[in-house]
Amino acid sequence: MAAPILVFGHKNPDNDAISAAVGYAYLKNELAKRAGSDAVYEACRLGGLPPETEWILGENGIEAPRLIESLSEGQQVILVDHNEALQSADGLDAAEIAEIVDHHRIGDVSTTNPIQFLNLPVGSTATIV
Repeated sequence: MAAPILVFGHKNPDNDAISAAVGYAYLKNELAKRAGSDAVYEACRLGGLPPETEWILGENGIEAPRLIESLSEGQQVILVDHNEALQSADGLDAAEIAEIVDHHRIGDVSTTNPIQFLNLPVGSTATIV
């Protein structure tokens, strides 16, 4: 089984970064099942849970995303709610960015291959998801 594709928001996450990661990982897993793919998407976080996010997850019986501190070389990732290297996980430069979903200005992240990059000027990335 291949390593999961990690889905995460920015460092010092807010409710949008966590909610977008959880929602997008869920959506991608459901679409993979429907397509008969064995791809697995895992929502992660790059910092502590804000109290309101902890409450929302608890009220809905959703497990808090796993905390990650750095990425392995070649690790596939999807960035949500950010697209700037300084806001992202350590080791991003050695990882493989598969997608980006964001609502902020376009920053400095670059990729080797073309990717799906959805960037809309709306109030939150969770709205896009």
